[in-house]
Amino acid sequence: MDWSMDLTEDLLDEIASRIGSHADYVRLRAVSPAWRTFLPKLPRHQHCASPGLMFPMRNTYCDCDCDAFNLFMANDVLEYNPERIGMEYSVRSIWLQKDTSKFFSLAKMKNYFIEKFVLSSSPTEKNCLAMAIFRDCNKLACCRLGDEGWKNVEGGLCHFQDIIYFNGKFYALSILGRLFIVSNAEVEASSPMPTFVIGPPDGFSCSSGKVYLVESSGELLMVDRGIKLGSINKNTLKFSIFKLNVYPNSLPTWSKVMSLGDRMLFLGQGESFSFSSRDLPGPWKGNHIYFTDDHVLLGNPKYQKAAGSDYGVFNLEDECFQTLPLPLPAEYKGRRTRIWPPPIWILPNSF
Repeated sequence: MDWSMDLTEDLLDEIASRIGSHADYVRLRAVSPAWRTFLPKLPRHQHCASPGLMFPMRNTYCDCDCDAFNLFMANDVLEYNPERIGMEYSVRSIWLQKDTSKFFSLAKMKNYFIEKFVLSSSPTEKNCLAMAIFRDCNKLACCRLGDEGWKNVEGGLCHFQDIIYFNGKFYALSILGRLFIVSNAEVEASSPMPTFVIGPPDGFSCSSGKVYLVESSGELLMVDRGIKLGSINKNTLKFSIFKLNVYPNSLPTWSKVMSLGDRMLFLGQGESFSFSSRDLPGPWKGNHIYFTDDHVLLGNPKYQKAAGSDYGVFNLEDECFQTLPLPLPAEYKGRRTRIWPPPIWILPNSF
C-alpha cells in the first residue's frame, strides 16, 4: 500500500511550506510520482535565505602586500572625465613594495573605480534605475538601465560612503553624516540634483571610521562604526545606531537606537541588511551586529598590513566584541587573520 497517497494536498502543501532547503524540497518531491506532480519544481513558499560569507580563493589567504591602482595617462589621453566612461584608457597597477607595474585595459579595471552601486528594482524590469558611488572623491552618478552612459549627480557633493534605495527613493550618506535624497524623477533628469534631508545626529563621530545605511523593519538606520587604525592591525572600537524619524509636517530627526530587539545587522563591503532572529536558524542572535572589514585603505601604504583584518560580532546589550566564526584553514586557527580581499556578506536565493 502506498501511504503517500493518503496525504491530502492541503497537508502536503503545509509540509512543503516548512521545508527550508532546496535539497530537502527535492527529496520531498521524490517520495512518489503523485507528490512530484502536485509540488512544482520551484516551491510556492519562499523562505528567508540565511546570509553567507563569500571568500576569496584559498591561495589568497595570506598576509601579503596588495596592489594599488592608479589611472595612467597615456600619450593620447589628456585627462580623465567620468562623463567619458566607455572610452579606452590604460591603467597602471603599482605593486606597493616593488618597482614594478602592469597595464590593464579600462574594461578589466572598471570594478576598481566603482565604490558601490544599487538598483531600484530587479534589472529585468524596464524601469530599473541605478545609482553608484565612484572613486572621483566618492561622488554620485546615476542612470536608467539601458542608457548610453552615467550622469553625475550635481551640486558639488562628494565623500559619500553609502547609498540605499528606500521607500521609492535613493538615499546617500556622506562621511560627515549628512543625508541626501535623489528621487526617481531626478535620476531621469538631464542634470540630477540631490535634496538635503538632515545633518549628522548628536554624538556622531566618523573621523576614522565608516558609516552605513540599513533598512530594518521598514525603518532607515544609520550605523556609525568607530575604527582605530594601526600600521599592522585595525580594530573596530564601537558601533552607534541612529534611526531616521520622518514627520508629515515637521523636519526629520535622528534618534539613538539603544537596542535592536530581535533584529540583527550585517555590515561590510557591498550591501548591508537586517534580519529578525525568528527568521534565521542557526547561530545568529538578535541585538547583534555581524561585521566584516571594508576599510580598504589602498591609497596609504602605511596601513596595508592592517587591511582585511577587522571582522567580528558586536553585542549591543553588553557592548562586547566576539570572534566571527570563519571557515579558515587549520593554520589560521587561534590567531587574528588578514583575509584579502575581505569576505563579503551575500544573500543567496534559497531555491
